[in-house]
This record gives sequence, C-alpha cells and structure tokens, in this order.
Amino acid sequence: MSRVGAAGPNLPWLDYAGASKVQTNLNEVYNALQSGVFDGMVIFPAPYYGFKFGEVAKYYTTMGWGSVLAYPVTVNNKTWAKLPDDVKKIFLEEMQVYQTAVEDEGVEKYTSALENLKKQGVTVRDLGSEERGKMALAIEPWVNEKAAEYEAQGYPGKATFNRLMELAKENGATPVHEYTIK
Repeated sequence: MSRVGAAGPNLPWLDYAGASKVQTNLNEVYNALQSGVFDGMVIFPAPYYGFKFGEVAKYYTTMGWGSVLAYPVTVNNKTWAKLPDDVKKIFLEEMQVYQTAVEDEGVEKYTSALENLKKQGVTVRDLGSEERGKMALAIEPWVNEKAAEYEAQGYPGKATFNRLMELAKENGATPVHEYTIK
C-alpha cells in the first residue's frame, strides 16, 4: 500500500483511495519524499515547484480535485449589519473585481507552476477522465457523510451540495460522476 502525505484538510480524500495517509506539512515534505517516509504527496503545483520537491520526486499528476481559494475575504454578519448601505454596495461591486483578479492569478500560478515543473525535469501528467470518474465514485460515501453531517447540524447539506453541482454545470463543468445524495 502506498503511503501518501497530505495536510489536514486534504487527508479525507485519501480515505477512499486505498492509500495509507500520512499527516504532514510543507516543512517536512522534501526530506520525507527523499527518505521514503511517504511515496507521494497531495499538493498543488505552485508549492511543489516553489519548495523544489521536483528535485526528489520527478512525477506530478494533476488530479482535478479543484482549486485553492488563495485570498478569501470574509466579514461576519454582525459587522456587515453595521455597515451603511452605500458602503455595502461599494464592497459588493469591488468584490466582483477582486474575485476576477484572484481567479486570474490562480490560473496563472497553476499554469506557470506546471510549466516550471517540466523545466525542472518533472514529468507532468493528467489523471484522465476515466480514473477521475473512478475516484469520484469512490468518494461518494464521503460526500454523503458530509451532507448528513451538515444536515445533523441544522444546515441544508443535501440541498447545498446538489445546488453546488447545478451551479458547476451551469458554469460549464462536466462532472465525471453524478452523485446521488441520500
């Protein structure tokens, strides 16, 4: 069984992959890959390139698990309620500009990191739709567990997940698996 390193939020992906998961962080990865503590790593291309993991791990596979929200902006309801309407309006208008800029930067970092990995001598490949579909099917129990967890907390977990899938399709995504949320 392969041992795969991942940071906390990414560990659940591995529960259904048939791998032995190893909790790690960026400071440990280089030496852990080099010494065989784990055989692979769940990581986005920019830090893989930036931390020079390609020196000790010469293969990188894009999985299609989604993107990273690099620069989130939040405000709690209490603070939002105190803001004047004209300030809220400006904030919402500028958030559209900010959202586009963050998205553009994310695409640029992703693309340039993959190109730079290739220049480092790393073999970059894509998992492919067939394997991605198998992976999506394998994690369906986890998706249902999370939906049920939110339902138990009083949130519309099932409806939210189904709406997310609808929005993804409306925005051009073609899911490799149609989830059945129970």
